[in-house]
Amino acid sequence: MSEFNPYQQPQSDVAVESASGLIVHAPVRRPLGAGTRWLSDAWALFVKDPGVWIGGVLVLWLVGIAAGMFPFIGYFLGVVINPLIYAGAYIVAHKSDRGDAVRFEDFFAGFQWRTGSLLALGGISLVIMVAVFVVLGLVGWQISGDDFSTLGANWAALSNGDAAAISQLPDIFYIKLLLIVLIWMLLLIPYAALMWFALPLVVLSEEMTIGRALKWSFVGCIKNIIPMTLYSIVLFLLILIGMIPALLGLLVVMPLLIISLYTSFRDIYVDAH
Repeated sequence: MSEFNPYQQPQSDVAVESASGLIVHAPVRRPLGAGTRWLSDAWALFVKDPGVWIGGVLVLWLVGIAAGMFPFIGYFLGVVINPLIYAGAYIVAHKSDRGDAVRFEDFFAGFQWRTGSLLALGGISLVIMVAVFVVLGLVGWQISGDDFSTLGANWAALSNGDAAAISQLPDIFYIKLLLIVLIWMLLLIPYAALMWFALPLVVLSEEMTIGRALKWSFVGCIKNIIPMTLYSIVLFLLILIGMIPALLGLLVVMPLLIISLYTSFRDIYVDAH
């Protein structure tokens, strides 16, 4: 592991010290089995305070929904303040991980800690997301052209399953639509990699800059694409299982998801090399 001088302002991609004593280092590669270990570690933290986690995540989810309900700007506002909303969950996870008592109000710590940086991160997320959709729109128009005009003109009928409207679309349209979906996924992958670990890096490391957080998040995801793929598959199965009993299982799965984002962050950026 590279040497770290706690008295020197960090200038290189080696390590950054947090006010809480947490030291993060440049992302390291973890083995395939780490994907399931992140979830098992998350479960261990969840069962320490299940009531606090269920209540806290539920309230954060409702706050996010409320922010998205503002006319015209709701969606954009939701993206910008999303880091503020969920930053507290990482703080709760970190406190629980180091053995401190956690409280319900800790979930709102994001509105009091590094607020400017978190809003800036949300703004960058929005800008990148808009850029992705602009590029997708331009590419989609070049690929489909008049087919998309037909789709727009018949959207209501298509939404209602009108067979006559559907029949107006040429067979090639569906091939083009599949191609556009694939391009959309390819555009979302780098966006997701940039943002995946950026929030815990910013909120848990006081000296972490947004630029470095985005860079380290991207590199961490790329280095750990194999365990993250396994993690995603297992998590998807857990979400499906959680939806079976009238969605009530999601009250457990959703906190587990958030905590597992913390445990994966800890494994890749905090634990010893």
